[in-house]
Amino acid sequence: MADHTALDEILKYLKGDDLRSVGSVAELIPHIRCQVDFDILFTILHWDNRLLVMRAVDAIEKITVYHPEYLYGHRKELMLFLSSAKNKEFK
Repeated sequence: MADHTALDEILKYLKGDDLRSVGSVAELIPHIRCQVDFDILFTILHWDNRLLVMRAVDAIEKITVYHPEYLYGHRKELMLFLSSAKNKEFK
């Protein structure tokens, strides 16, 4: 699956318009099957869309309970996010 196609597939589960809802995050989780899928999901954390970031964070939190190794390559980014995140959902 091409990266663009994978991103589109991920986004269909994260889209919505209600910040009070986690949307279809639970349905997305089984589709993140490897490091490449996770890395594509992780890129969304850099976006300006608060809703997509919030839902991506939720998915990442749930996925890494069982696959903490997916975060290993993102340690520096995570540390930067700790000091730069503005939205409470991300913090």
